[in-house]
Amino acid sequence: MTDPLSEPAGIRRHQSAQVLYTAELAYRNGAYTLTVQDHAHGSQHTTAVTPRMINMLPAFLAKLGTVRRHSV
Repeated sequence: MTDPLSEPAGIRRHQSAQVLYTAELAYRNGAYTLTVQDHAHGSQHTTAVTPRMINMLPAFLAKLGTVRRHSV
């Protein structure tokens, strides 16, 4: 683990891991919005997301899980 004093100020810790990004998907007024917080750079990015992309999320997340299992 790196020295916490040498980490960028925006980095958060969760247990023993450094949290680099967090994401929130919200549904408001009939529209989906994705907000990604970049803790390393102290910035936030927000974008509209289509229902089609929302429907693809389970497949995308499953693919990430497959990649992670094979890379261990």
